[in-house]
Amino acid sequence: MAKRAKVGRPLKATPKVAPKAALSVALVPMVKSTALSVDVGPLVAKMMLDASRADQQSVELRKSGEAKRYDGLMLMTEAIAKASKADDSIDLGSVFLDAKDVSKAKLYNQVYVALGYKAPVVVKDKARLDWAPAVLDIMKPGAADPEKKQKESIRTNLATQIGKCIQGAIFLVENKVKTKTDKATGTLEISGPAVQKHFGEASVLLNEKQNVQIKDRKGNVIGSKDLKAKPSFSEIARLGAESHGKVFTKRVDSRAVATDPNKFFVGVCDSLVKALEKGPTLDDAATKALESLQSAIETFLEG
Repeated sequence: MAKRAKVGRPLKATPKVAPKAALSVALVPMVKSTALSVDVGPLVAKMMLDASRADQQSVELRKSGEAKRYDGLMLMTEAIAKASKADDSIDLGSVFLDAKDVSKAKLYNQVYVALGYKAPVVVKDKARLDWAPAVLDIMKPGAADPEKKQKESIRTNLATQIGKCIQGAIFLVENKVKTKTDKATGTLEISGPAVQKHFGEASVLLNEKQNVQIKDRKGNVIGSKDLKAKPSFSEIARLGAESHGKVFTKRVDSRAVATDPNKFFVGVCDSLVKALEKGPTLDDAATKALESLQSAIETFLEG
């Protein structure tokens, strides 16, 4: 029969068990039931996941939007070149005249009509141009239209975009460049002696890729090469402006990041670090922008 321990003296625990038990208790803190909000953790975790997904979708949507804008510019450029070749009264060079010049106004009106943006109408026995029925909802949105601001932005920027497309069309027309849509990619392909001279290949896709594949007669890829210049809408518009002694101003957008992402991000990060080191006082909008950027960076690095 085992001896009973004397009252007032603790039982001796097995040496190997006591330390583990004590350690276990220390690592599992207890919280009073009134202090618990156990639903918050799972809820916030889901909210953070949703926010991360939204940030990623935002990036993807922006890329998609830029691609659609680019495709739109190419479609207009090709259509303007077609119109100029078919109608000798369309003087593309007038795009470089003063904004108040009658010839420039005529050119823009001709392009608006040729592309289907505007059409002649008769009001009180007087003929004038107005937005065509097919685009009326976009160019003249109603006051209650939920997309009114977006549509007004399209109308406001249209003349600027058409001006750039006219410059691109000048290069195509003056150099007798042939155009066609590549069936595999849906991208505009240009060809001709001027293309060979400037880009280094007789035909190129305006896909903003300066490195192209070399294929044999059977279509098999046998290598790659760098073109003399990046084939893009901006490049042919620049060439069109240059031929008339003008400078083409390129709009900087997110697609430009793809040319050299490392240098681009290094520059952006350096600028942000220097700006934050000054300890600026940020409003809600700036703070939210930084939080969104932080989330996007974390998602990218973790992926």
